[in-house]
Amino acid sequence: MPTPPRPPETPPQPALALPDGTSEPAGPGLQASIRDGMWWAVMVGAGESYLSAFGVFLQATTLQIGVLATLPPLIGALSQGPGVWLMERIRSRRTLVAAGAAAQAIVWVPLALLPFLGVPGPRLVGLLIALAIVYHVMGNHVAPAWNSLIGDMVPARARGRFFGGRNYAIGFCNFAAVLAAGGLLDLAASFGALRAGYLAIFAIAFLARCFSVHWLQQYDDPPYECAPKERLGFLEFLRSGPHANFARFVFFAAALNFGVSLLGPYLTPYMLRDLKLSYLEYTVINAAMTLSQFLTMRYWGGFADRFGFRNIMRLCGWGICLIPLLWLFSPNWVVLALVQTWAGFCWAGFNLACASFVFDAVPGPLRGRCAAWQAIFNAASVFAGSLAGGLLIDRVPSVLTLGPWSWDFRTSLVLLFFASAAMRVVAMTVFLPLFKEVRAVEPIPHQGLIFRIARIRPLTGAAFSVYSDPPERSRPGE
Repeated sequence: MPTPPRPPETPPQPALALPDGTSEPAGPGLQASIRDGMWWAVMVGAGESYLSAFGVFLQATTLQIGVLATLPPLIGALSQGPGVWLMERIRSRRTLVAAGAAAQAIVWVPLALLPFLGVPGPRLVGLLIALAIVYHVMGNHVAPAWNSLIGDMVPARARGRFFGGRNYAIGFCNFAAVLAAGGLLDLAASFGALRAGYLAIFAIAFLARCFSVHWLQQYDDPPYECAPKERLGFLEFLRSGPHANFARFVFFAAALNFGVSLLGPYLTPYMLRDLKLSYLEYTVINAAMTLSQFLTMRYWGGFADRFGFRNIMRLCGWGICLIPLLWLFSPNWVVLALVQTWAGFCWAGFNLACASFVFDAVPGPLRGRCAAWQAIFNAASVFAGSLAGGLLIDRVPSVLTLGPWSWDFRTSLVLLFFASAAMRVVAMTVFLPLFKEVRAVEPIPHQGLIFRIARIRPLTGAAFSVYSDPPERSRPGE
């Protein structure tokens, strides 16, 4: 396995900024977690982000693209159940996570070689879906151990800022990888060598995951203790749904993800087939979302620590509701890139708040199990939403007429845009009010939070370290 460059012998020790203005040293384990995340992001940006486009290249149907985008993550999430069992029986969570990541890296080798096998198109698509399932299982079955381990490593008072900073670094690497991989594919397409282009970007994904494994092995590895009476089974989790705050949060996230997945898996064929965008234009649209997430993630962490994760979910969730309607304004790739910039801004805050809420709402011994149950619910809702979207495809004409007005959307997916927006609104109005913030946070009216968010200057924030906060006068929320 290639060995990534090691840091200097006496690296500077960055600090974790806390909401009360103090700081704590970020030890080698937390530094390693950031470097692991950065290499993981390169793998996702150069490889996983292009699996749907790879399916289009292999001539998969639109419904097959939907299955590719949702079935492997669903089976991967289901593997977190056995992953919990493994975590509770293997002494070293670090070793378990590193082994799963190494197995995931190996999957990129047969994926890269698929176009060179000489197998008929339908079989190739089947092999692609099968390999994608293995890829997600290898990454997901160790997710409970990783969630449990990182939750023990990060100080409770600095979670929002730490994960904001870590996601900031991840976003930068993901953005660079998406752009580089898209540029390689566009160049390969211009020479009629797309097979070689996909071979190159999947090779990058393989090497990046190998480097990620190296840094995973540098994590702290505190012992894991969970008494049998503290273990929460899946059926017990379901029975707690009407009463438990965390279960209500899980139902909210699943409902929103159902609405998102009605449309999300079909945006790639929409851009590449219906709008006939080039690989470069497709890459720029995707990279716009990644760049927006990268530039704003650290600010969301500061807001979340101060005003609470639920407030961030509420604000960003309503922004997410608008995204499908914005896609209908114009087929121009520049306009779509601007829409994805807005999407990245909203999703950065929402994803950070959802991921961090788990650490607040669930006690340490239960964290791995509850994170697994949440992942299963989310993946199941995404798969169900994708299937529902697939059933709606081609059921309505591409021209929508309302009285004297008529819109030609150039696609039969038009119904999915409206259905997706409607389901997101249902999730926000019905499920969000059912759960509450866990810890005490500074109260702030919705309008006040919007005003403070509007003062974010992301390009300024991009100049600062991924570990530290902006200068005192620029701190989010002040």
